[in-house]
Amino acid sequence: MTHDGPVVLIVDDEDSIRDMLRRVMERAAYHTLLAADGQEALNLMSSDECEVVLLDIRMPGISGLDVLGRLVVDFPDACVIMLTGLADIETSIGAMKAGAYDFILKPFDLEDLMLRVRRALERRYLVVQNRQHQRDLEREVKKQADSIRERFVQHIQGLAREHTMALELEALRQAKRGKGLFSSLPPELRQPKASVQEFVEALLQTFQAKSEKSNQKAPPASRALDEARRP
Repeated sequence: MTHDGPVVLIVDDEDSIRDMLRRVMERAAYHTLLAADGQEALNLMSSDECEVVLLDIRMPGISGLDVLGRLVVDFPDACVIMLTGLADIETSIGAMKAGAYDFILKPFDLEDLMLRVRRALERRYLVVQNRQHQRDLEREVKKQADSIRERFVQHIQGLAREHTMALELEALRQAKRGKGLFSSLPPELRQPKASVQEFVEALLQTFQAKSEKSNQKAPPASRALDEARRP
């Protein structure tokens, strides 16, 4: 249920105390819920969101300490202020160690009571805001981590593409080098051959042609010998 102002749950088995606290809280523009025992208080907490709980320690049925234990576990954002008599101070201190925000003695100093309620509301507001800030921060960290991870994957994929292109370029260079080598061969060896025998015959034909050209360029042996004998 949604209310215009803060909600204060008043839990006390005495009608007069509940009524007095209700009037004080409503004058401060707080919405109030009233419970005469611990079970009623837990039922109200389950159906409505209460920022502050004014909880009497000594009540019939479920005690205030038992209710506190349930509230701390099930409604950790609620600030619980224990209401106690002078004889229960040590118990109230133990209640604060168990999770209560504060305690106040009966009979109440109303100014002191309202001051503690305001401080409890401020503390709850800070706790809720801090939790929301923590959630926002976690979402932002996750968002940044996802972005970094995505950029990293894109970078790796880019490197993989560059590596593939480099390999393809190297293969092209190797193919070009192979073409240059074959282009320097004689025409007989440039044409594709149907068989190994045909290739061997073309190779022999090439060597024979080169040998004949060399013999035509060289002078006859007798002429070379005569030229060598001349003074």
